[in-house]
Amino acid sequence: MKSFFKIGLALLVAALLTFPVMAQQTADIIGKVELDNGDPLPGVVITAESNKLQGSRTAVSNENGAFVLRFLPPGQYTVTATMPGMQTQKQILALNVGGVARPTIVMKVEGTQEVLVVTAEANSVLDTTQVTSNLKEELFNNLPIRKTLENATALQPGVTTTGPRGVPVISGAMSFENNYLVNGGAINGDNLRGRPASVVIEDSIEETTVISGAVSAEYGQFVGGVINTITKQGGNEFTGSLRVSLENEDWEARTPVELESGQPHEDDISDFETITLGGPIIKDRLWFFFAGRREREEGTADVNAGSELNPAILTELGLADSGNVPGQRQIGNERPEDRFEFKLTATVAENHTFVASYLETDFEETNDTQFGVISPDSVVSSRAIPESLLTFNYRGIITPELSVELRYSERELTFERNSANAGTDRVTGSTLEDFNTQNGDNYGAHFFGANPEDRNSESWGIKASYFLNTASFGTHDVVVGISDYMDTRKADNEQSPSGYRVFPSATRFDANGNPVPIFVNGFESANSLFAGIAFYPILIPSGGSDFTTQSLYLNDSWTLNDHWRFNVGFRYDKNDAFAQDGAVVSDDDGISPRLAANYDLYGDGTHVFNASYGQYVARLSDAADGASSAGSPAILYYYYLGPQTESVEEVFQYMENTIGPNLWDVDFARTNADFVSIPGQTTVLQESLSAPFAEEIQIGYSTRFSSKGYFKVNYINRDYDDFYTGLTNLDVNAQFNNGVDIQLMVNDPGFYSREYHGIQLQGEYKVSDNLVVAGNYTWSQTYGNINGETRGAGSVLTTSVSQYPEINGFEARAPHGPLNTDVRHISRVWATYNIPLSFGNLNLTALQRYRSGQHYEATGIVPTSAAYGFPSGSDLGYNTPPSTTTYFFSDRGAFTTDDIYSTNLGVNFNVDFRRLTFFLEAEILNVFNGDGIADIGEIDTTVIVNRDNPFNVFNEAPVEGTHYTLGPNFGEGTNRLAFQTPRTFRFDVGVRF
Repeated sequence: MKSFFKIGLALLVAALLTFPVMAQQTADIIGKVELDNGDPLPGVVITAESNKLQGSRTAVSNENGAFVLRFLPPGQYTVTATMPGMQTQKQILALNVGGVARPTIVMKVEGTQEVLVVTAEANSVLDTTQVTSNLKEELFNNLPIRKTLENATALQPGVTTTGPRGVPVISGAMSFENNYLVNGGAINGDNLRGRPASVVIEDSIEETTVISGAVSAEYGQFVGGVINTITKQGGNEFTGSLRVSLENEDWEARTPVELESGQPHEDDISDFETITLGGPIIKDRLWFFFAGRREREEGTADVNAGSELNPAILTELGLADSGNVPGQRQIGNERPEDRFEFKLTATVAENHTFVASYLETDFEETNDTQFGVISPDSVVSSRAIPESLLTFNYRGIITPELSVELRYSERELTFERNSANAGTDRVTGSTLEDFNTQNGDNYGAHFFGANPEDRNSESWGIKASYFLNTASFGTHDVVVGISDYMDTRKADNEQSPSGYRVFPSATRFDANGNPVPIFVNGFESANSLFAGIAFYPILIPSGGSDFTTQSLYLNDSWTLNDHWRFNVGFRYDKNDAFAQDGAVVSDDDGISPRLAANYDLYGDGTHVFNASYGQYVARLSDAADGASSAGSPAILYYYYLGPQTESVEEVFQYMENTIGPNLWDVDFARTNADFVSIPGQTTVLQESLSAPFAEEIQIGYSTRFSSKGYFKVNYINRDYDDFYTGLTNLDVNAQFNNGVDIQLMVNDPGFYSREYHGIQLQGEYKVSDNLVVAGNYTWSQTYGNINGETRGAGSVLTTSVSQYPEINGFEARAPHGPLNTDVRHISRVWATYNIPLSFGNLNLTALQRYRSGQHYEATGIVPTSAAYGFPSGSDLGYNTPPSTTTYFFSDRGAFTTDDIYSTNLGVNFNVDFRRLTFFLEAEILNVFNGDGIADIGEIDTTVIVNRDNPFNVFNEAPVEGTHYTLGPNFGEGTNRLAFQTPRTFRFDVGVRF
């Protein structure tokens, strides 16, 4: 490790003498100057000016007519070219974050008057070898969507909102495998299930870029995509805004579940206020920007509806009915949240700039129901999530060709939970989960414990690059850099206040609609109503994990001539990761090539063809910490084999009387429990893990419609590999020979596959000065036999066919097919129309979205008995073979949710009064009130297995109605979150200056 950094430091020192940086948070202009006969013209002074730039930036064209201007904040620039005896030329360029403008300036001899040439926007979507899309502040504000980073991401091609809880998925990766950057700092880590931190204030966003393919070597620690956002920085003039946003639950239409239950919406206006202020402390030297957001949301949270027991189960349990089954109910929910940002931009000397920003959010909530409850007593009564992001950047231009950038960032986040309704008593403090008849919803005590969790990250990086211009081999924009990223988590992963989770056979409801658990011997149940208790003790408290990745990269953006452009990059990543018990998780390394070529048919950007090959390496996820003996709970599970009862205490007592009073002792459970997992003992990491990776091939085409617009299409194919896998077999057991079945944590040796094919289209057309139509469409397929993540845990260890292969080796255990994140078609098209008024402006924006159905399947639990064709696990030599396993009663992805259509409208009315602009913004989401089911995580997928008619899982095909039946509510939404956002009205009022 130390030697790696010595090598990296030596290379960096060398780089600082020869190479500058292409900054991710800024833009560059790399252009050329020529005479009107096409000959290059050296010695021309090029000056770039903008209200986004402190001072001006100047370059001189070299002997080949080339010039470069670095570190330009995104915005509109006037570029002026001057030379004695030549006509002065001007161009207006609009630069995007991370983009490169490549203007050609033609000089004419003996000009006496300057010429202003207004060019089309330097489109970073086209002027790059990357597959990228961009969303600027003005469009983001006009679009009728909720203004979050995830929603901004979800508008881009190649993105589906099909991850757990609707999280964006990019180019077929798992949802936690994206890299979100704000002001150069990472705001997501797998220690937060990959979701971006909620620290950004909507009105502070300057621009967001999404890169979904052909990504340069400068970016790492992802296999999905890169989302790069910058916030405002102030300027030489004071600017600011005050916004009041108004929402009301009664302004939302009710979903089918709410209509069926008769639950009204609360008529209470919630508002949040946002303020921004930016300007000069010292003009052209020191700028500031401040933003604050205050929200006091008082609404309701869902308590899910209970489910009726089917007639067969009622008959088995001797019940006349299911009782007073409650519909969906709502409980008071308060969510106060405060955010603020402060940013300073300082030019301490010409061409040397420092930028520092700090963002913080303080969020609290009462009555949290996000993990699905069917009893109001099971909510988390209060929780708090403070989080922050600190970033520093230095950008220095050493010579006209040489630039350097240094960056540092740190993110901090803490989960704090409390419940007034639960203690540590094993009955009142245990969570009950009914997977047999209530779709896994909770009651009893709340999910998780009350101890706080810290989930933080820290990173730094140094980059340098050199702009090399040659007469015969074109220009080379070479970037070299090193970086260090550290992701930490300190958490005792408690599963309930008492440490116990109880799994009843079924649930009925009393006269007041309260759930009542029922326990029977599942092995004697005609409906496979298995019940049991799991104990999750934390044997060793967490000492905190340290997942560090150190990287070295080299990238050459090579423009050979007007027709050919290449990107040649390589990235070296070295993991240095330790689990929460201090054990080594990963010390592997790897090199990722990033290669691309663009061919411009006519040399003018009208028709450009491109192709690329790349490998991307993910950051290590929390699943890699699963073998840690610290922080992770052990699992001691026993089936209930006693008489029918409705008493949790009687179930505990029965187990203690029949199994033994020390059944919850780890040493006893090791050989007596039905399932045992002991981190560091039954789950073992023997060798260093590698981070998962993806291999990508991309081809594409783009065309410009002069200054009117563009069209771009890319085909992307990705193969994903090195998944985190749990391996249990007789060879592994023989290797350890300690009397228990060992789960060996490894990178997948070949059990699982995941592949993505996507055709991503995007375009924009300027119909007139006031009307612009734009949008994108993606056809895609994500195919394989590994989902790799869950709603509650994010990244997980996959074990379906890699454990007990003699038992789980049947075809219907983990078949290949469309994965849960797969949707075949998705499109977003919008039109924005400006109507200039004598006293202001009226903007009308419409957004039409379509998404085909999300795939899911019918799976059920079958006993691993001889009646189903299974061999005896004990006879094979296993210590605690599984008593049940999962069976796919349908093809993977055989079912789909509804196709989702949604029309959103926005009206933005601005009135100018002196320096002030008053605005009113009104939005209607889902105008036609479509009510399709959109989230497979919130639907009923119950499958009832008929144990009276077993079948051989290895060579027989089960028949619906004979061997199994789909639950009576199969495929239906269980709560309002299952459905697309209903018709919703939202309003914003405020003032800008």
